[in-house]
Amino acid sequence: MMKRLSLLLVVMFMLGLMVPSFAETVTIGTGTETARYPMDFFWKSSLYQTLYYPDELGFTSGTITALEFYNNFTQDLSGKPTKIWLGTTNQPNLATGFIPANQLTLVYDGTINYPTGENTISITLQTSYTHTPGNLVLLVQRPMDTEYFSSSNYFKCQTVGSDRARYYRSDGTEADPNSPPAGTATGQFPMTKITYTPVTIVNDLGATGISGLTTPTVGISYNYIISVKNNGTASQSTYQVKLMSGTTELASVAGPALNSLETADVVIAWTPTTAGAMSIYGKVVLAGDEFPVNDETAPLNLSVQPAGTHAITIGAGDENARIPMDFYWKNSLFQCLYYPDELGIMSGTISSIAFYNDFVTNNPPGATKVWLGSTTALDLSGGWIPSTQMTLVFDGNVDYPSGQNTITIPLQTPFEYTSGNLVMMVLRPTDTSWHSSSDYFKCQT
Repeated sequence: MMKRLSLLLVVMFMLGLMVPSFAETVTIGTGTETARYPMDFFWKSSLYQTLYYPDELGFTSGTITALEFYNNFTQDLSGKPTKIWLGTTNQPNLATGFIPANQLTLVYDGTINYPTGENTISITLQTSYTHTPGNLVLLVQRPMDTEYFSSSNYFKCQTVGSDRARYYRSDGTEADPNSPPAGTATGQFPMTKITYTPVTIVNDLGATGISGLTTPTVGISYNYIISVKNNGTASQSTYQVKLMSGTTELASVAGPALNSLETADVVIAWTPTTAGAMSIYGKVVLAGDEFPVNDETAPLNLSVQPAGTHAITIGAGDENARIPMDFYWKNSLFQCLYYPDELGIMSGTISSIAFYNDFVTNNPPGATKVWLGSTTALDLSGGWIPSTQMTLVFDGNVDYPSGQNTITIPLQTPFEYTSGNLVMMVLRPTDTSWHSSSDYFKCQT
């Protein structure tokens, strides 16, 4: 009898070890408002993004397998193309713009039925997503359709804050999710149900960001900062942080000790050897990493200057405006001054200039004229400085693509700056057509 009892106890213990991990759900939001998020059918295409915070999710790490939204439509819209991306970020909000899709994971690309009336829109993900510690990012695109529908096709939503979400919609231009337009910030987001399976991650380091000068000069050493986060439960002290370009390792250092959920900024020195455009990124290498998908940062695009040449960036670019080229009008003229303390040089030969656009339309190459000059005028309150008192340094066509881009203009005639305030004039010659009022450049006041 004793032998039979012992055997029974062992079998019961073994069965206890094999209890599966069951999926759980969390519903975020109360749905007390109605809005056209995350899919706006009143426009032929839309792009919407929002963040979900750890205190809302209620779990630290988990594999997400399904999402649910709650609609209240006046029309029966069946088989509508829908794209969904998920990701993890340490960004606290979307105040500065969308997080591009190429930094996220495409989890659904197909058609969905959005029936009339109040319904639960259940979406089983084609690719499950493992969320690690941080804020969950949701990006939803309504690809360009041939028609638009009622403005009363709503989803249940709510508002928390003012910049946890961002949207863009258009009847004429489909936004590129990998290089999204500026869009508009909002605090409104859809009531969302998330189905997930809790996951305990022991060993996982993530490279969350990279920063540094984007216009370095050949032969000069620069520091680039790679942010690393320990998403696992185990402390880590033996790993490498690398600066990469493609598959080429540019430099590497040993990473500092990190406790669970701790972050660190790792400095890596690198000296460029070749002038031209290139892309770099940060990478963390940990033996036994359980979640390698987050080992690399998003790319940082560089414009490496030839030896002896230096690039100067003036301004923070924290505002949007249609200057120096206003494509909402068929022609425009803009002029501004740059002061010696901003230039940081006493004299030098200016060989190129660059602006930073954030366009919603992919405009054809635009005729552009640029003049440079020097002046003792302290401001432009007295009126324009005529182009006849300046040097025409560029007269040709320039590409202004959609999304966020660096618009580099090599000067046809280099300008010798000697002293005083630098004055720039930019002309958009009269065109046959005008474009979107949301074709912006990054500016400041």
